[in-house]
Amino acid sequence: MSLGGGRFSDEEVRLLRGLSAVANATRVRITYSDSFRKLCMRRYLAGESPVKIFREAGLDPELIGYKRIERSVARWKKMDTITRAAEERRQAIKRRHERAIGAALRIVGQPEIG
Repeated sequence: MSLGGGRFSDEEVRLLRGLSAVANATRVRITYSDSFRKLCMRRYLAGESPVKIFREAGLDPELIGYKRIERSVARWKKMDTITRAAEERRQAIKRRHERAIGAALRIVGQPEIG
């Protein structure tokens, strides 16, 4: 059924598009739904096997390929790490800003805001 080389037949594309875990599929690419990506990462970080998670979502590793699963999880893990780091930087900047405003208000004798 599979065309090999990471390509999907028309029938496989239709099957993939019918899964709730898939936002879109073409002959060469699968775009996963945000809800599946989040669920997958939550379960993966809790110690579950990516292959098991994908299989339970109807994404048979024999169809989509073990390497595609491995790369997807690695990419999502990296994205989540970058997102968390950016949020932590934003929060640190916000705290520094709030402390600076508080210090400036104390210097001029104004009550602090917030």
